[in-house]
Amino acid sequence: MTDVATTAAYFHYAILLGIVERSAVSSWLDNIIASSPAPPAPAVLEAALATDDAALVTALGHLEPTADYGSVKRALFSAAAEAVRKAPATAAVLCERLYLIATLHALPVTELELHLLVGISDELHLASSGTHGSVQSALNEFVGFLVSAGQPEQRATGA
Repeated sequence: MTDVATTAAYFHYAILLGIVERSAVSSWLDNIIASSPAPPAPAVLEAALATDDAALVTALGHLEPTADYGSVKRALFSAAAEAVRKAPATAAVLCERLYLIATLHALPVTELELHLLVGISDELHLASSGTHGSVQSALNEFVGFLVSAGQPEQRATGA
């Protein structure tokens, strides 16, 4: 992600998902401020001066109106897959948060993807409670879904 709006949108949702540290966002904002030949936009300064995650998420929201949400979705899903690989115990919460973000925000998620998130969330809960299925199988399905959803869309080419 190269433009400020798209990166801001990614960080906005990554903070809500809990898959990025605030320090990464602060470093990115500091770099924008330091490398800008002109005074940075007020929203950049607002984000850089945010004192908590809620203020930071709000400020990042002011930077993202022109974001490429397809790129944001792919980056978020790829980062979420890596987060689940590193900390499998977070999968159920991460799945629920992804569903909420997808339904309440501007991510271009298909109806099928929403249904899959609900189904995988149920599988994760049932497996972790010992009611049905294996946790590893549910984790594998979730990571596979995230990896697939994090790929660029394939466009059909006409002859």
